[in-house]
Amino acid sequence: LGQFKSRNMTTEHKIVSRAEWVTARKALLDEEKKLCKIRTDVAQMRRELPWVKVETDYVFDGPSGQVKFSELFTESNNNNLVVYHYMIQPEWDSGCHLCSFWCDGFNGSLPHMLPRTNFVAIGASNVQHLEKVKATKGWNFPVLSSQKTSFNSDFRVGFTKEEIDAKKTDYNYGRHWQMAEAPGISVFKKGTDGSIYHTYSTFAAGLAEVNVVFSVLDMLPDGRDEKEKGHMWWVKHKEAYEPKTA
Repeated sequence: LGQFKSRNMTTEHKIVSRAEWVTARKALLDEEKKLCKIRTDVAQMRRELPWVKVETDYVFDGPSGQVKFSELFTESNNNNLVVYHYMIQPEWDSGCHLCSFWCDGFNGSLPHMLPRTNFVAIGASNVQHLEKVKATKGWNFPVLSSQKTSFNSDFRVGFTKEEIDAKKTDYNYGRHWQMAEAPGISVFKKGTDGSIYHTYSTFAAGLAEVNVVFSVLDMLPDGRDEKEKGHMWWVKHKEAYEPKTA
């Protein structure tokens, strides 16, 4: 039937009849079903991972004072805890814009998550700085400071200059990372005996699995438009999208 060239697309796109489109869509559906099955199987493998006991009851700083790691678990959340490792340093004006992008999504999902798990973001800056970022973003989950703890280092999202120079950062189970902070998600479970267990962590590209914006944009004809412009070039702090007022 012809071809159509969008001003936002770099190649001409094939135009077909409805019947031909349905045939092509069914072929793609077969592949999507395979992907869904793989995702379900991998999720089960994730749940079956062995656990590691956390020996340190870290003491974080919050807006109302010190908060112990063990205090972040409640029976109302099934004694589950999801931690977002938020990249931030005291000298930065704000936190990492990509970490903020992820946290914006989690904030919108809180009503659905909180009956099953507690959720916090933890970063290596001072409380005042973190609270300023939280207020700007409008987040409703706790944002705690790990600045006085070994938490970031222990879970391999915080690295010393010596580790970076010696290429011993081992981010994402073996990747060399060249910054003091790195993003990630870690999951913990509190047992009936009060012990805390580390059950799962994911980093880098693994974080894409929990980003709903990626899933939506990937359905668009233009996708994320990153082939020429670079990975996540389009992501900004959410306040940067708002129209400027005179």
